[in-house]
Amino acid sequence: MKNLLTLGTSHMTDMHYDQFGKDHSAWNSYVHYDKGEKRWVEYLAEKLNYNLIDMSIGSFGIDTYPQRLLSAVDKADVALIEIPDYNRHEIFLGDTDNNDSLQKKFWDVKDVREAYVYKYTSGDYNTDHTKNKKFIKVNKDAELKITSKMVDNSIELTALTNVSLVEDKIWSTIVMMDGYLNSKGIETYWFSWNFSIERYDTSILYGNIIDKSPLFKNYDRKLFVDGAHLISELWKELVDSKFIKFMENKND
Repeated sequence: MKNLLTLGTSHMTDMHYDQFGKDHSAWNSYVHYDKGEKRWVEYLAEKLNYNLIDMSIGSFGIDTYPQRLLSAVDKADVALIEIPDYNRHEIFLGDTDNNDSLQKKFWDVKDVREAYVYKYTSGDYNTDHTKNKKFIKVNKDAELKITSKMVDNSIELTALTNVSLVEDKIWSTIVMMDGYLNSKGIETYWFSWNFSIERYDTSILYGNIIDKSPLFKNYDRKLFVDGAHLISELWKELVDSKFIKFMENKND
């Protein structure tokens, strides 16, 4: 049986039902992943009869993709990777002198990765970071601690971001990852939820592009019940109508 490596953001984790409580419509719009209901990447792997190696993590962006890939690639036969959008930022912290971030456990265990990697987006600006669990965790054993002002200053800099240049950086990283995966003989598939993939020449990739447009464009925003994520039922429809058909046709 082949091993399927999946790598992406929260659009691949499918872990959203319990963010707002039982009275919110999200409760019945997303799979109850911790009660045995299959997330869409699990559903895809089962349909294709693949073992799943899931390296998707919510909020983490392109700066963590190479490490996450290297930590699991040796066991992969097939890879499905989401090209992330630009509004994802990480600060790498801690006093450690090792290569733990190239180990799968670093990314699999939330308490491990969050002790060293502080993630933020523009939406975190001017909030009380000191009460945030991720802020407390990353500072817990650090000799040099970050402050709320430091985080806000970092977020302020994102307001000056040249989005096109950051997207160029993301695309360049994807192209290099694609070449590496090809050198390893790994059958690779790419897709974008909201990255501007139509700006780029996808023909230079060795891997396969499932759709040359961002998938979010096919849906009304009211279907993003929690404000950002497509409901689970429609992800599974996407798996059946697009992902499986595309991946099986490439293997015919």
